[in-house]
Amino acid sequence: MGTDEKTAEELEAERKQGILNQINALQGQLNGVNKTIAEYEKILLKLQKAQSKLSKLKKSLNDSVIDPLSEYEILGDFDWAGDKAENAEKIHGSVRGNLGGYSGEIGQLNSDISKAIEKCNEKLKGLRATKRGLEAQIQALWAQY
Repeated sequence: MGTDEKTAEELEAERKQGILNQINALQGQLNGVNKTIAEYEKILLKLQKAQSKLSKLKKSLNDSVIDPLSEYEILGDFDWAGDKAENAEKIHGSVRGNLGGYSGEIGQLNSDISKAIEKCNEKLKGLRATKRGLEAQIQALWAQY
């Protein structure tokens, strides 16, 4: 047996070391994927909390301000006379219009948050599939060890 020839034990040790190297590389990738998943889960939680809070604030705005203001009649059953009545009616209309605009902006923000939540969920779905694939590769390598 020459010096260049390796024993069966040495060959087996090299094979096992190669497998361990592959496992370590995959484990590094898996750790990165797990970290990214955790980051996206934090983002998702913040988005969901923001959307929930926004919905509560919009309901409060509607219940406490917009609905009562919309139902309120400045002139009522009384015949006001003069500029003050006209000014009050103009201001009332302006405030209602502004509040309607704010309500629309809140609706748009809620829609944007919903889209961000959907994108976050899609990204998490892909990351979790990648994680399962890496775990399967690691398991297969351990089976060869």
